[in-house]
Amino acid sequence: MFSPLLCVAKDCYFARLSVGLYPGKPGYKEARWIESEDVNVEHLLNVFTTINADSNNTWNVCGYFMEHLYRHKPRRILLGPKIESLPDTHPSKPQCLFGLSRLFASVGNAMEYKNLLIRALKLWRERGSDFEVA
Repeated sequence: MFSPLLCVAKDCYFARLSVGLYPGKPGYKEARWIESEDVNVEHLLNVFTTINADSNNTWNVCGYFMEHLYRHKPRRILLGPKIESLPDTHPSKPQCLFGLSRLFASVGNAMEYKNLLIRALKLWRERGSDFEVA
């Protein structure tokens, strides 16, 4: 269904994105690669979220992508409307809304930050995810 080259690029990017980012910990500085590859990653995520909108893996990686941007290259992303249109029952929606809210805060849009954060907290609360709400 997909070209082999596209699948290799996807696997490579997804593996590099799926790591926790903790300032001062090993791997944090190495994650600065996102500064030069952010547009490519966003385009790839846009393609795969369009082709398979129900893929939990792709949406989880989308959350990691926003974490990388937040830490290394804060900017607005084009995936916002797709994230917001996910059904509230989608497992990755709260995490993606939270990541999106942090990006809005980092670029100075406090109102959108607050609105998205409230929506993410509401979904986590409904799911009984007290740890995430805290």
